[in-house]
This record gives sequence, structure tokens and C-alpha cells, in this order.
Amino acid sequence: MPAATPTYVGFWSRFLAFLIDSLVASLFLYPLSLLYDPALATNMDPTQTKEIIDELLKKMVLEMLLIGLIFIAFWIYFGSSPGKMLFKGYIVDARTLGSASRKQLLLRYLGYYVSLLSFGLGFFWIGLDRRKQGWHDKLADTLVVNQQTRDAFRVESTSDSP
Repeated sequence: MPAATPTYVGFWSRFLAFLIDSLVASLFLYPLSLLYDPALATNMDPTQTKEIIDELLKKMVLEMLLIGLIFIAFWIYFGSSPGKMLFKGYIVDARTLGSASRKQLLLRYLGYYVSLLSFGLGFFWIGLDRRKQGWHDKLADTLVVNQQTRDAFRVESTSDSP
């Protein structure tokens, strides 16, 4: 453990980062939505409500998977997301303050849905928690820390190696 106390990224910075991340993800998804309009692509009559809803649900699941891939890819390769990078926030393992594993990052993304389906309470928990962890962070055993904390730990861990 590093000697310095970690500095956690708080609720409002993470909320704004999430809005930015959502905008970035929508830029990736927008061209796909133009290619796949269920009602037009299948030439359905608007009165065929069940079929249109089924097609929209398929589209929604596909977009959720694509957004997940985008988020997780950023987390794996950059340790952060575009929005978090603007606030110099990085996702780390809560126990070691080192890089989070791919398993943790996948669990963290799935935890977003747990946080969301509880009427957002899992996200609001960030504002209440001592270490600024949302439920998705707690499930994945991750933290969001500032760049100085991440860099300090990296320096300390490399100086400890033989």
C-alpha cells in the first residue's frame, strides 16, 4: 500500500464524466442507428406494434453490448474513459491501487445495470461512500482515484521491485 492516502474522484466529477462518456458512445452508435431503423428496415406497418417493439428491443440489446465493449476497451487500454480522463480519474483495484483486472472491469460494467435498476441509487451511493464507491465499484472491488494517486502508487510499486 502506498504511504500517501488515496484521493478519490467524487460524485459530481464522475457524473459529468459519465455524461461525456455517454456522448462519446452515442457518436459511435449514431451511424449504426441510421443503418438499422427496425420499422423501415423490415417495411412493417406501424400497426404491427409487437413486431416493432421486438425489433427495438433487439436494437437496444445490441447497443448495450456495443456500449459495454466501448467502455470496457477504454478501461482496459487507458485505465479510464474519455470523460474520466478529462477529470484525471482512473479506475484501479481497490485492494492494491494497481490496474484493475479484465474480470473486475467486466463485473464493473455489469454492475452499472445493478446501480441503474435500483433507480440510480447505486450511482448516488458515490456521494455517500467514504471511498466514493458506487455499487458497481463495490461489486467489482474497484476505486476511481485521481492521477496523482495512480502515479504515486506506480512509482512506489516499481521502486519496491527487486
